[in-house]
Amino acid sequence: MCLQETKAFEHQMPPELKYIMKDYQYVRHSGTRPGYAGTAIFYKDFPEYTEVTSVFEDVPEFYEDGRVTQLIFDGVVVLNIYFPNG
Repeated sequence: MCLQETKAFEHQMPPELKYIMKDYQYVRHSGTRPGYAGTAIFYKDFPEYTEVTSVFEDVPEFYEDGRVTQLIFDGVVVLNIYFPNG
């Protein structure tokens, strides 16, 4: 499950959400700006991912917003991208 515009850092996740999603693993990229954009990928019953990246780490104007999260499962690329006004 891919979520966009999460607008929260890890420590801001409500305990209820953590409990509901306890059977899932997740990766997230909330960027560097509080309360702005952010993406997360929740997954279940998959082998451990082989790579997690926040794409555009070297392009500050894209990285700061946390708009792209990428997982690679056994060579399959999953991209979660938030396009504003898309």
